[in-house]
Order: sequence, then C-alpha cells, then structure tokens
Amino acid sequence: MILKNFEIHIVHYELLKERRSYLEKRLKYFGLEKFCFWHIQKINQDFSNLKKKYYKFDKDIWTERIKFSHDKITPSIMPRELSHGDMKLGINELKLFDFLAERKGNNIYLILEDDVILEENFLDKLKKILRILPKDFDIAYTDFGVNDAKKYLSVDNLQFKKLDKNHKKTRTTASFFINSKSAKKFSRDIKPFTLPLDHELRYWEVKKNYNTYWLNGYLTYQGTIYGDIYPSSLFPTRVKEYYQRIPFYKKIILDFIKNTEAKRFNKSIFSKIQVNLLDLLIFLKNSIHVLDKR
Repeated sequence: MILKNFEIHIVHYELLKERRSYLEKRLKYFGLEKFCFWHIQKINQDFSNLKKKYYKFDKDIWTERIKFSHDKITPSIMPRELSHGDMKLGINELKLFDFLAERKGNNIYLILEDDVILEENFLDKLKKILRILPKDFDIAYTDFGVNDAKKYLSVDNLQFKKLDKNHKKTRTTASFFINSKSAKKFSRDIKPFTLPLDHELRYWEVKKNYNTYWLNGYLTYQGTIYGDIYPSSLFPTRVKEYYQRIPFYKKIILDFIKNTEAKRFNKSIFSKIQVNLLDLLIFLKNSIHVLDKR
C-alpha cells in the first residue's frame, strides 16, 4: 500500500541508451512498474521554440537569484548562458512539471536523472522514505552532491530536515520527490529559468515559501560522478574511459580541478589560493566563450 499513488519519472538523454537499459532492469528487478522516461530534446527547431518558452538568460536576474544559494559570488558562478546540457536538463524537468501539474489525484512522484545508481537496498530505502516523508513537503531531495559525499554516505538512520530561508546551499536534482500540489506550484512559478536547475529551485523555494526538505542520508547516487558503470556521459571528463585516453597535460588539468574542488571548504590559506586560482581560470574561460559568441 505504501507504493500506491506513487510514480517514478526519469529525465533521460536518449543517446545514452545504456542508462535507460540499466534503470529499466533495476526498477523491474525491484518490482516497480510505474515509471516513465522523459527524453531530453535534441538541438533542432523544436528545441529552439522550447528554449524561448522555458529559458531566459539575463545578467541581472542571474545575479539576484544566485544569492539565494551562495553566501558570496565567486568567479565560477558569475552570470553566463547555460551550456546546452544544463539548458536541456532544465527544460526537460520543467516540461515534466507542466505535465504532472495537469494530472488528477493526489500523487507522489520521484524524479530521477538518468545517471543514478540504485543499490541493492534501494526498495527498502524507498519504502522507508515514503513512510517518513513529511506531510507538508513540496520538494524533498534524496541524492547528494560531490562535496556532501562523506557526510551522507555513512548515514543509516534516514531522517528529513526542513530547510529555512537562510540555508544557502543546493542539493543535486539527480533524485527528489514532489507531489501533485507542488507540481502545480513549480509549473506556475518556474518559467522561464535562468540558473542551473538546482540553484533556480533554491531561489523559488525561498521566494515562494516552498516546504523544502533534505534527506539526512541518500536514496540514490550519481553514476557519472561516483561510479564507473557508464561508458558514456554528458560530462565526459567524469568518465574513467575518457580519462584514460586523454593527453597527459589534460590529465594534469583535470586532476588539478578535482583536487581543488575537494579543498573548496578547507580553511587553510594554501587551499584558498588554489580555489581562487581555479575560479579565476573558470571566469576567464567563460569570458572568452562569451566574446567568441559575440
């Protein structure tokens, strides 16, 4: 009965067929049949029309909204037009919100990105989460970002924590719960979006007083960051096979980036210098990209 009125919706990049195959097999293995794949739009005329409806880059809007998920503005989060990957992901999830907003009934939806890994205890965790899911929730995040791995991987006693307005941090959108009522809210409010979707959501969560919860623990984790299950990725620098065949000098750069990100919250002076150097390099790269477009 706990799984009644419950559905899983997966945002999927259709060229990466091994991801769909993996998730279909895993979900059926757990006896879960009510799931649907949402294909990320290809770059064509249809996508251009969707972009006009769902996405808008505006420097002032970016600057205003990013403050809700960051204590300070660093060069790496300066205003910029989103990559096609981030743009398509955001558009697809907003299309999904629109669809769910039209559904009748009082349902709970688990939204997944297609690179999530489902461990052997996934079904047990899912049932427990559905039992403890707060009744007033609008959105509840159940994955974790690269900087949160150590904190969440070791948690056994799953609990939800409600965020207050002063919480300036995001949780990845790889795995989260919404319901029929909140789908209507998101469909109404979050168009067009400007920031990467996790940051955009944080802005609206605060502005519209959404009831936002974080799971102290995790339901899924991201295969493109923490696993080597996929031979392909929207972000090839994260994939082991790609890493093995790139030139030596690029490996040094990638190792520097990975090592620096791990030190982002380290308070030592050397770590701060390293992080600021990375932010400066990212800022220069983005600036050159903008100039090239002009």
